[in-house]
Amino acid sequence: MRIDLSGHKFTFPRQCACCGAMPETTLTASASRSKGKRVVHTTTKSWDFPYCTKCVLHVNAARLAVSVTVLIVIASFILAVYLWSSSDESLFGTLTAILGAGVSIGVYQNLMARAKAMCTPSCVCCKVSVGYLGWQGSCHMFEVTSSKFAVAFMVANQSKLVNVRPETWRWLESNGLGSSKDQPQSAKRHMT
Repeated sequence: MRIDLSGHKFTFPRQCACCGAMPETTLTASASRSKGKRVVHTTTKSWDFPYCTKCVLHVNAARLAVSVTVLIVIASFILAVYLWSSSDESLFGTLTAILGAGVSIGVYQNLMARAKAMCTPSCVCCKVSVGYLGWQGSCHMFEVTSSKFAVAFMVANQSKLVNVRPETWRWLESNGLGSSKDQPQSAKRHMT
């Protein structure tokens, strides 16, 4: 679910963004944008979302699966190109590319199965469940997988919601959901 908020400080519910348990740590979601042609200035903003330790572990395991797969693909591609460039070894280059693709798929599936095994029954996904899509002025856009966390996040920041569909407003009003007492958080800003 996409949630758009306008402001510079937001309140984050005290629940894991993935499973809804009591959070012990945070997981950072960030977005960057660049401007300029000759001198490029990149601005990165990030938010720390509450997570429990178990969910951070399976998110990191899923990220590792992607990283290892990319490394295998790159290594097999480089080796295949090297073998193709040798006039006598072009068949080995083709076989290396095919073998590299097969191995990378198998490794990815195996590592993702391990990451999924780390999830609890209440986890909404194996990968990161909250994404920061970016900002325009003071409007910040988030993508939240967990409907439970999305509702709590919207309720905690009701006065800052923008671009909300009418049925979402009616649902929030009909349930009499009020504001939260959690402390708001500002985005961390990094410029390079």
